[in-house]
Amino acid sequence: SYVCLNYSRIVDALNLRVGTARSELKHKIEKGPVTVLYRCTNDVATCGKRYTSLDAMRLMDMKTGMFVCQVCAQEVVQVGGGEDGAPPEPKTKEGLKAILSKFE
Repeated sequence: SYVCLNYSRIVDALNLRVGTARSELKHKIEKGPVTVLYRCTNDVATCGKRYTSLDAMRLMDMKTGMFVCQVCAQEVVQVGGGEDGAPPEPKTKEGLKAILSKFE
């Protein structure tokens, strides 16, 4: 049996999908919500719990003024380009900009 592929149609479909993904990323970067991610400084095997910016107010310790993990009571730091120097997380604006730069 033989299969006939319409290459011009395949290229058009791929260009449409890549263009749609690129425009969605640009929209998320420009108008999307700012998401900041936090991670417990305790070892990942022990705790390593992650929190979003919406959880940040619950993590604040009023006595010390630091973010404290709810599970192990260790300090919580910003993830991705923050205090730990890790690469940006995909959910943050910096992570989305990194993904968009790979498209271009």
